Amino acid sequence: MLFCGSHFLFQLPYTTVGNGSILENVSIEHSVILDNCHLRNVERIEDSLIGYNSKVYRQESQRRALRLLVGDDCEITM
Repeated sequence: MLFCGSHFLFQLPYTTVGNGSILENVSIEHSVILDNCHLRNVERIEDSLIGYNSKVYRQESQRRALRLLVGDDCEITM
């Protein structure tokens, strides 16, 4: 268990969290989170790379549609 700000993070081995990043209510494994990222309410992240200054949120909603803002030369697997 890793303490990030005022929230706990469930962190498994082989994960790096960059400086200034805030993770709230997140489970993460085998991933790299670069500097100044904000992740919130994500049930599970694995085998991932989150770029500098990125934000990843899951909202409490009944909507099943995804809202994506994807940069150049990215790959998304769902």
